[in-house]
Amino acid sequence: MMEHILSRDNLTTALKRVEANKGSHGVDGMSVQTLREHLKQHWRTMREQIEQGTYEPSPVRRVEIPKPNAGTRLLGIPTVTDRFIQQAMVLSQVCEPLFSEHSYEGLDGWMRRRLRMYMWKQWKNPRTKVKRLQSLGIPKGRAYEWRNSRKGYWRIAGSPILSRALNNKHWKESGLQSLLERYKNMR
Repeated sequence: MMEHILSRDNLTTALKRVEANKGSHGVDGMSVQTLREHLKQHWRTMREQIEQGTYEPSPVRRVEIPKPNAGTRLLGIPTVTDRFIQQAMVLSQVCEPLFSEHSYEGLDGWMRRRLRMYMWKQWKNPRTKVKRLQSLGIPKGRAYEWRNSRKGYWRIAGSPILSRALNNKHWKESGLQSLLERYKNMR
């Protein structure tokens, strides 16, 4: 696997992709135009670090970009060198065979919990929370009990009450296919 990542063909393709994407500089200030020269001078050291597992990516540069409907969001810009190494990794081709069925189970569960968290956040008003929970089959008393919970969104998303209300059946009826099912169908 490491031989594929560090092969001349793969590295050349990665370099061409980074150059074609252009993009802004990272925290080091190096531009895409100077990447080839930088690699000529420092590739041996970088290669050794990658092979030994001691290579550490640089911090990302944080930039605020405007959102379409007011406000801003933070964007992380990696260094050009880190983008080159990321391209060389070709995650979909290299890592996909390493994923097991259990990896998808964990990811599927995490995503469902994340969706429950977003739903709980959307229901902002305590009255809305009670109505929604009751419409999903939670008894009135339990719904009232949870509406004013001081627990954080992530913690509530893992609670038995939301797990029961926004269960797999709910997501399937909403049109969300399980990642695990999708993985099995694709294999």
